[in-house]
Amino acid sequence: MSPLSENALGRMHTIALSLRLATMDDAAFLLRLRTDPATVAASRQQRRVEEAEHLAWLTATLDDPAKALYIAVMGPLLVGTARLDHWECPDACATELSLTVAPPSRGRGFARQILLSAMETDPYRCRRWIAEVRRENIGSLRAFLTAGWLIDGYRAGGFVTMEYKRAPEPAPVHEVDVSASGSLGLSAGLS
Repeated sequence: MSPLSENALGRMHTIALSLRLATMDDAAFLLRLRTDPATVAASRQQRRVEEAEHLAWLTATLDDPAKALYIAVMGPLLVGTARLDHWECPDACATELSLTVAPPSRGRGFARQILLSAMETDPYRCRRWIAEVRRENIGSLRAFLTAGWLIDGYRAGGFVTMEYKRAPEPAPVHEVDVSASGSLGLSAGLS
């Protein structure tokens, strides 16, 4: 697969965006994204990483069951990435979502599509989702807000904390059994 080019993007009107799990074969693409100046500016650390550091991070991420790293694709083209980090909290669990859109794909609505696709994969089944976005990253803030996320607060360093809570699973339906004898019996329905 190749990074998304401007010419190819124009031909991609009917191909849906999808996510696939990342592998070590994606190392070069992920490093290009991570060292892109706009990505560096929007990152927590705001610094470029060298290849050796990146490969160590990628190996650890792929081996960690509490992390899921995806590549966003449209047909054969790579348009971005999403990472889900699973956190156990005292009151439940949370999934932190981080995403990056490849430079040629920015400004075209792919961030929202990647975000929604990542939430749909949901390998950890947490109700609570969290993210941190730099306040100057208007495109990412817009993607989260239009996907139903809410601003939860602000953190030092210029971060906006975002949160999304899924509706709770519906309670099991209880069926009322009225037998011929006139007695009522309650039974839990299985769903």
